[in-house]
Amino acid sequence: MQEITSRDNGSLKRFLALCREKKERERNGLCVLDGVKICRDAVVYGHRLKQLWVSKDASDRYSDEVKKLADAADELFMISDSAAQKLSELNSPQGIFAVVEIPAAVSVDDIGSHSRILGICSLQNPENVGSCIRSAAALGFDSLLVSTDCADVWSPRAIRAASGTQFSCRISFTDDFAASVRQLRSSGVLTCASALHRDSVPVTEIKTDRSLFLAVGNEGRGLPEETVAACEKMIHIPMSGSAESLNAAAAAAVMMWELRDGSLLK
Repeated sequence: MQEITSRDNGSLKRFLALCREKKERERNGLCVLDGVKICRDAVVYGHRLKQLWVSKDASDRYSDEVKKLADAADELFMISDSAAQKLSELNSPQGIFAVVEIPAAVSVDDIGSHSRILGICSLQNPENVGSCIRSAAALGFDSLLVSTDCADVWSPRAIRAASGTQFSCRISFTDDFAASVRQLRSSGVLTCASALHRDSVPVTEIKTDRSLFLAVGNEGRGLPEETVAACEKMIHIPMSGSAESLNAAAAAAVMMWELRDGSLLK
């Protein structure tokens, strides 16, 4: 175990760079986890912790959990409670952090063989990205197609919003979202675009008897026209009241519930 007492410590600087910079995460193939449950779940999903960072208070408060996590970690660092406060975006962090390898991305062909696939295109808010992933994992959409201009799936904020469920999903990244949708469609997947369009149909009318892909777009602009055109169906959520639309993550959750494969859920 190493005790970190200086903010100039090299390991601490590298840790902070992983927290703050997507470029550093991509260059090193590493991401940061914040909190006991997310660290524990990553281990349950089969991921060894490259580093475990624990505050003095957390080592006492979560002694049993820390012992288990330490057994699954290559390196253990002890930090002060004040340092833990600075490492986290939370007002009251638990004081337990980990560095883990980012799982390898998969190809579009790999996700095309699965029953339910969620596509997120140009989502800019990391909380929305994480919330979509969490709902997908809960509702049997175990594969994801993510446009590379989305907020980083592996940022601390997105991981926290997803409760770490990224580690249980197959994720494919694409520079050309519409082309990837066309690829899925050509393989026999029913491709659906969430779009407020005169030709869109209620999500409740979609038959869910084959593999299905749902695309959700940017918080303000929605999906690009090219992506909508690439999909076999355009769908919307029937609504009443004064609101014209839902938050992107909320809309994705409602649609995934309607389009779920009941055989995959407990």
